[in-house]
Amino acid sequence: MFNVGGAIEGLKFEVKGGAELLELDDGYRGESSGVTEERVGNYSDELVAKVCIEVKRCGKFDVYLFAKPRKCIVDSNVVDFVYNLNSGLVGFSLDSLSEEGKLHVVEIES
Repeated sequence: MFNVGGAIEGLKFEVKGGAELLELDDGYRGESSGVTEERVGNYSDELVAKVCIEVKRCGKFDVYLFAKPRKCIVDSNVVDFVYNLNSGLVGFSLDSLSEEGKLHVVEIES
């Protein structure tokens, strides 16, 4: 089920102060003029950006990202994720919520 309006409770994006876009690779190129598509990746040791999302409910969580994430964290736990280089789709599972928990806190670091 894709229900962004019903699933996302909060969203915050931050770019780290010391990071510069030059720390990313050459960027994204489409397939014009025979150039092969490439996606951005952070190859430095520094964290460049972080997205924090408050998500209602559980199940499979998919999001499209321009760059492959370095790390995905759900409720303070690092989780395994799948990244599709061609589409930019990142996917992982949100386990069921505890009785006291009303939201999952998802952090995606690039």
